[in-house]
Amino acid sequence: MVKRIKTELPDGISFTSLSASLTPPVPLAAVAPPTTAPTGAGGGSTETTTTPTTVPVTVPTINGTLTIQGKAPDFPTLARWIDAMGNVPEISDIYVTSATAAGGGDGTTPGITWAATAIPTPKSASDRVGSFVEAAK
Repeated sequence: MVKRIKTELPDGISFTSLSASLTPPVPLAAVAPPTTAPTGAGGGSTETTTTPTTVPVTVPTINGTLTIQGKAPDFPTLARWIDAMGNVPEISDIYVTSATAAGGGDGTTPGITWAATAIPTPKSASDRVGSFVEAAK
C-alpha cells in the first residue's frame, strides 16, 4: 500500500508523517467437528455420523484509519495529490482535515502544511503471515 501511495505522489508533495491504526477483526467462530453416536438395539451396534449445520465463512472486514501529514508548495498541488490517491485501490475516502500556510498565513514562506485521513480497503490486506507459515513448512 505504501509503495503504491508513493508511486502516485505528484511532484512537490512530501510526507512528514504517516500512521495507521487498525481494529482487529472479530475472530470467526470455530466449526464443531462431526459427532458419532452409537445407535441400534440388542447385541450389535452401529454408529451414525451427524454433521452439524455449517455456518458460511465470512471474510473479516478491515476497520481502520490512515493518517498522513505533509507539505505541498500550493493548494493546486495538494488537490492533485488528493486526485492521485483515487488511483490507489488500497485506500478510499481520503480527505484533507487541515491545510495551513507554512508561513503563518502572511505569504512570506511559500508552501502549506496539511493533514489528511483515509480508510484502508480490503485490497490493503496482505497475507505475509501466511507466506511465512508456508515457508516454515
